[in-house]
Amino acid sequence: MGFLRHFLLFMVMPATSMAAVADWSSLISAAKSRHPELRAMREEEEAAQATASAAWGGYLPSVSLFADRQRAENRTSVLGVDTTTALTTDSEGVKVTWNLFKGFSTFGQIRRARALALGAKAGVGHTWLTVQTDLRKAYDAALLAAESARVYEGLQKRYRDQVKVIEAKYRSGLEAQWAVELARSNLLFVEATLNAEKLNLARSLETLGRLTGENYEGVRPDARFEKSPQPKRPAFRVEEHPRWRQAEAEERVATAEVTVARASFLPSLDLSWQNGRARPEGQDPATQTSYNLTLSYAIFEGFSGWNNASAARARARAAEIRLDESRKSLSEEEDQLWRQLDVNRQLLAAREGALRGARAYAETTSLQYRLGARKFAEWDTAQSRLLDAERDFLAARRLWLTSYADWEKAAGLNGESL
Repeated sequence: MGFLRHFLLFMVMPATSMAAVADWSSLISAAKSRHPELRAMREEEEAAQATASAAWGGYLPSVSLFADRQRAENRTSVLGVDTTTALTTDSEGVKVTWNLFKGFSTFGQIRRARALALGAKAGVGHTWLTVQTDLRKAYDAALLAAESARVYEGLQKRYRDQVKVIEAKYRSGLEAQWAVELARSNLLFVEATLNAEKLNLARSLETLGRLTGENYEGVRPDARFEKSPQPKRPAFRVEEHPRWRQAEAEERVATAEVTVARASFLPSLDLSWQNGRARPEGQDPATQTSYNLTLSYAIFEGFSGWNNASAARARARAAEIRLDESRKSLSEEEDQLWRQLDVNRQLLAAREGALRGARAYAETTSLQYRLGARKFAEWDTAQSRLLDAERDFLAARRLWLTSYADWEKAAGLNGESL
């Protein structure tokens, strides 16, 4: 039996140890390495970087080995007699081709590939910014739900004690039946709210698990949640924001495509060199070397070059407009969210003061009611004020935490970098 008990404990321990208590640093570390969208964006960035490196190959020559077999047949007819002679020639060698000039299209393609790589890097930054914001909101929601549950557990205990006091007074003939029913309904309301907060905590932990790929059974608060500090507002630099960098990369891509499209109006210069060895059947081998320098110029292609260039210029103008609009909208969004955060901070301070007063008033009234110095209506009013104050304070704190995370995202100030 002892061996079986130890074996069962050994089997259960790995399952129970999978759940952990989440803190902010562990959440950030897990999200960096396990968030699926972030991992996919990193792979796309790596692919874009490789494509940008490969684009430089347009400036380099192409070297290839070749092997060829040609068979030539000659048929003759003399005095009604058909004669066929055949000559098979095997050749192999090296061929080098080099595009010396292609109307700056190679230059444009390199610029386009580099811009796409910058856009992919900015995409990773924007994805990480979004992940941090979602992670922060879920983390704060879990902390707030846990704190709310503790608050309502304390209220539940207080209300149970008060219900017992009121029931005792009812049995002594000092209170009416409606007072007992009202006190019980207040207790039921507190218990229902407590269950709702526990459900909110479970949902927030599930969200944290989805974002990080791990299971959590609780959360550990950080200094930001415990102290609710007023954030410092640094100078907003729109050029460092990932969303603006994405728009800038799109504008660079569109500009590079204009260069590529205009290349169709310019000539192309190609150089080729071939060195091989031919072995005709029945003859001595011979070495063949050839050089070719070709200049080509497409005079007319059905207006396709003109239309492609016009379309590329239009896309470039649209990308430039979006880039300017992005600068303006990001600045306005950051300013509006900062103002909202400041207002929510003031509201939180006001709700906190009201809560302290409501708690003191409820404690005093409850004690006086037990001693018979207060009526039930006065006690019920004090408890209602306390409930409202607790609910309003938690709502104000939730609003402040949410606006804090939104402002950080708009300002591009999430503290953890990749």
